[in-house]
Amino acid sequence: MKFYAILLSVFVLSSCASMSKEECVTANWGDVGKKDGGLGRSTEAFDGYVKSCVKANVTPDKTAYMAGRFEGLNKYCTIQKGYELGQNNWDYNGVCVGHNEPAVLEGRKLGLDLYVFKKDHEDALAKVNEVDSDMKEIEIEISKLTSEMNAEGISYRQKEEKSDLISAHKVNISALKNTRYNFAEKADEKLKLYEAEKNKHVSQGYCSSETCFAKK
Repeated sequence: MKFYAILLSVFVLSSCASMSKEECVTANWGDVGKKDGGLGRSTEAFDGYVKSCVKANVTPDKTAYMAGRFEGLNKYCTIQKGYELGQNNWDYNGVCVGHNEPAVLEGRKLGLDLYVFKKDHEDALAKVNEVDSDMKEIEIEISKLTSEMNAEGISYRQKEEKSDLISAHKVNISALKNTRYNFAEKADEKLKLYEAEKNKHVSQGYCSSETCFAKK
């Protein structure tokens, strides 16, 4: 779901915008450009308006739109916006050329650093959860085999076979417990690294404890 949201946000910012007939007629193109610039939309948005407004016999005012977009981009193209892009692992669409782009790229790199620390922790935690799931499945199988061993009418040979299977499963669980311990230690280590990086970014003013990623 999160991946879909990221794709959707990229699509919205990069795709052509559209307008109804009524919007085309009443549009203040300077305000439209300012809004699009503030959202980091590319000039493809204006191309979309041109196509949409043909049906209303309206030609969008490109000069006013671009002037408004310029003003909007000055608010969008900040180190904080770059940081937001980075910490969400979102692409930068290049709209800030001539609008403080070095700061945007610097912010994105810092945000991406935090994203990597968070992702490393999540990946390590996922391995712990995977081992937990494997052990749970084995425990269910052991319980099933134990019930079958105690069933009436089972032969001695069948009991031995099931007992051997249970013993093998217990060996696997023992090995998985060791694996889980190692994964859990790594997850804790990654969490500490992430928390240290996040606290550094908070102290530097790039984000607050609320706007940085929440700890999981």
